[in-house]
Amino acid sequence: MLSIDDPLRDLASTYTLMSRMAPCIFPCRSDEFIYRSEVALDYYQSRFRLDESRFDYWRSFKCLMLMIAFEHGVEVYGRFSLIDSFIQLFTELTGVEIYKK
Repeated sequence: MLSIDDPLRDLASTYTLMSRMAPCIFPCRSDEFIYRSEVALDYYQSRFRLDESRFDYWRSFKCLMLMIAFEHGVEVYGRFSLIDSFIQLFTELTGVEIYKK
């Protein structure tokens, strides 16, 4: 689910998935996935200037796309409390509260 677009979009997408999705699926390896997410982010920051507002925008966008996919029947996001994690992150980033049906 990456694209040829703003490189920050791909980074934000990967970071969001690794830091939120992987720990839900592999709780015993949570620290490892979060660490790897941070390493990828640090590497990007060492090479390019990170525009945090754009990064948070793309993270919010990724959460929104995952919520839409869930609403359209992509069942995997309902497992392991994944959708709850993405809803929580979306609210943290935007201040907009989302309620599940």
